[in-house]
Amino acid sequence: MHKKTQSSRSGRASQLLRLGFVPLTDCAPLVMAKELGLFLKHGLRVDLRRELGWATIRDKVVYRELDAAHAVVGMPFAATLGLGSLQCDCLTALVLNQHGNAITLSAWRIYP
Repeated sequence: MHKKTQSSRSGRASQLLRLGFVPLTDCAPLVMAKELGLFLKHGLRVDLRRELGWATIRDKVVYRELDAAHAVVGMPFAATLGLGSLQCDCLTALVLNQHGNAITLSAWRIYP
């Protein structure tokens, strides 16, 4: 996240945070946080932006079209080192997925 978009400690809504994501299962915490109002509750004004893929996420972070993003684990490290793109200082704040997410349905709901 770029320094200019960090939330103030006063609890007031801060500058708009442009947060990119790829529509996969592991983006669910971001989408639900937006839908349930959790970002606003913690003083963040978030604009979720659906992106086509990881390269789009990387490029938009590098060129500052996004302030933060849902990304594959290696992307922030690669962008910081300038591997495959221009160099961009990135910070990894949390991990949303360790390749174990699933949406599970009961068979009796699918086949009555």
